[in-house]
Amino acid sequence: MVSLRNLERPPLHRSSSSRHAPVLLAAAGLLGFALPAQAAWWPFGGSPQHPSDKKGPVTAAKPAAPGSTVASGSVPASGSVSASGSVAPLAEPSARIHVADISVEGNHKVTEEQILLALPIHAGEDVTRKQVMDSLRHIYGMGYFLDAKATTEQTPEGVTLIFHVVENPDLKAVHVSGMTVFSATKIEAEFDPDIGHIINLNKVHEVITKLEKRYQKAGYDLARVVDLHVDPDGTLQIQVAEGTIQKIEIVGNKETKDYVIRRELTLKPGMLFNMKTMEGDLRRVYNLGYFSDIGLNYKPGTIDQEVVVVVKVTEKQTGMFQLSAGYSNRDGPLGILSLKKDNLFGRGQSVSADLTISRNPSADLSYFNPWIDSQHTSLGVSLYDSRYANYLNQGLSPLSTNTNYIPSSFDQEERRGAQLSLGRPLFGNPVTTPFNGQLSIKGEWIGVQREADEATDANGNVINPNLIASPQDTVSGNVAGGVGQPNSVAYDLGFSVGGTLTYDTRDLVLNPNTGWFNTLSLEQYTGPLLGNLDLTRANLSVNHYIPAWPGGTVLAFGSQFATTLSLWKHRIPSYERYYATGPYLIRGWSEVLPSIAGSTPAERQQNAAYAALFEGDSLGIASLEYRFPIWNILSGVLFGDTGVFWDQEASPGAVDAFDWSHLRSGYGVGIRVNTPLGPLRLDLGINRWRWKNWKPVEWPTIYPTFSIGQKF
Repeated sequence: MVSLRNLERPPLHRSSSSRHAPVLLAAAGLLGFALPAQAAWWPFGGSPQHPSDKKGPVTAAKPAAPGSTVASGSVPASGSVSASGSVAPLAEPSARIHVADISVEGNHKVTEEQILLALPIHAGEDVTRKQVMDSLRHIYGMGYFLDAKATTEQTPEGVTLIFHVVENPDLKAVHVSGMTVFSATKIEAEFDPDIGHIINLNKVHEVITKLEKRYQKAGYDLARVVDLHVDPDGTLQIQVAEGTIQKIEIVGNKETKDYVIRRELTLKPGMLFNMKTMEGDLRRVYNLGYFSDIGLNYKPGTIDQEVVVVVKVTEKQTGMFQLSAGYSNRDGPLGILSLKKDNLFGRGQSVSADLTISRNPSADLSYFNPWIDSQHTSLGVSLYDSRYANYLNQGLSPLSTNTNYIPSSFDQEERRGAQLSLGRPLFGNPVTTPFNGQLSIKGEWIGVQREADEATDANGNVINPNLIASPQDTVSGNVAGGVGQPNSVAYDLGFSVGGTLTYDTRDLVLNPNTGWFNTLSLEQYTGPLLGNLDLTRANLSVNHYIPAWPGGTVLAFGSQFATTLSLWKHRIPSYERYYATGPYLIRGWSEVLPSIAGSTPAERQQNAAYAALFEGDSLGIASLEYRFPIWNILSGVLFGDTGVFWDQEASPGAVDAFDWSHLRSGYGVGIRVNTPLGPLRLDLGINRWRWKNWKPVEWPTIYPTFSIGQKF
């Protein structure tokens, strides 16, 4: 997963304000309230002298009377006090003096009554030095004072505690600089009611805090106030640094070229750093599939108030070599050789070659380049020659000419062809838009064979099947090798052009937690002008992923609708029909489709009617999954599938028109093992479990399904 580490604010260079000959303001605010961390420096030039300064006492606004006691000096946040001077009545923190009266000097606009009401002590009380220092904090906390000091004076009535204050200057104007994201004028307007009045540091702090929170909410995490001072004419100057990127460094990529990563980043040097934008950029980089981890860090730039963004990647293995052997119920013993390389030469391209040697051999060679120009145009090329067992006409009506045929497990379909595709982002920024369009052209040869005779060994296993052409399963009736001759093949030629529109907002491609993934595709064959097929294929897929409760779980909904039509009202060949297997499987039902074999025409008719429920030239399938983590790379799934297959009512030789009673459903549980290639998927499904009086009447049949990748 993408991990964003070290998201601390970088140390931006702060402007010196000593050249502005400012009036000191912030000292008072540091005692009564906490300035934001990014504004807690001394921005006004000179040396800060206030009760939290350990360097010495605050300069008195008025000389103390002879013999008076000065209570000034250090007031750390912890509350400890070290007073300068050693006047006996306040020599010890715990020593108390009786205060007969309290007075305030130096105030002009803030009334003495306002100040006295803010104090935690009162005349007639015995107070300690700590209480006096707390009183100074409360005076500073009012926000109106630049300086404050406490002295004592002996009078005939007793000790008088005198607070000497220096008021902030009057606010004449406010000027905000450095803002481009938001309106500086609106920030300045917030101080309009205060013009002509004494500056209130609390109000300044409130406005700054609100402004920085507004920046952070919009994703500008590095934005801050870097300078705050008052000019001699009473103008409050607020300078904002919004977090300009000086440069972006990429580290950790040993194989991957820098440009492969940079072209996925929409943030560029000279732009303002935005965390929301950067998270989207890093998610795209992670979805390339070349990295196991991605980190983010900052360091100060060499230019004042700019930052260097550091993207650290950890590369993973992107090449695969597989040499294996196995056994398949359909294909018998088989050997597999597979070569795949993503991120070819570190340039983000991919190439793969697959060879399967078995009773039904196949070979595939493909190449994909996601960026052939600056507009993110993609190029894909594939060559293939695949042979596999098929279910040819499993559900044909007993009224068709093929009624008496009894299918076997050796019916074969072979496809040889090539496909070229060009894709391009649509509607907006080619890097960030969720829309993508693709155009493709395809040419292929489709061969069909059926078994004529079956020979079996002593155990009843079929040996030496005799395959012959099956022209009834093609559109053209073309036969190579002679009709009825061993190893003859019936074939069609198909040429098509197609288009696909994709809408993809998934956070993670292999295992999404949120977002949509929808596709709409249309493919038109060019027959009879070019080739034998005149079909039109349409497919709509809608998938949605929603974070669920508790955290880490996902509710996933997937649906698919597809149909194949003939504009010339020709029959849809069996190899272009949809069968309830592979990607169209309804989990909880067998992947082996029902056979229409039977000893009598009536039995075959009954079997054919049942088999028709699992095939058609049109389909609609919906799935719902609740995905939850188990431990480490293991996760679990609760699922439910439902779907229906049918033939368009106007199609010649239609097996069955749409009927809701043909809807089939299944449900179950599954487990996922997350790997670099995607989740390994094992699902266990059932379609019926009969109960009576809270007891099972019969145990269900469990149908397992194993595959790589999520179902949708």
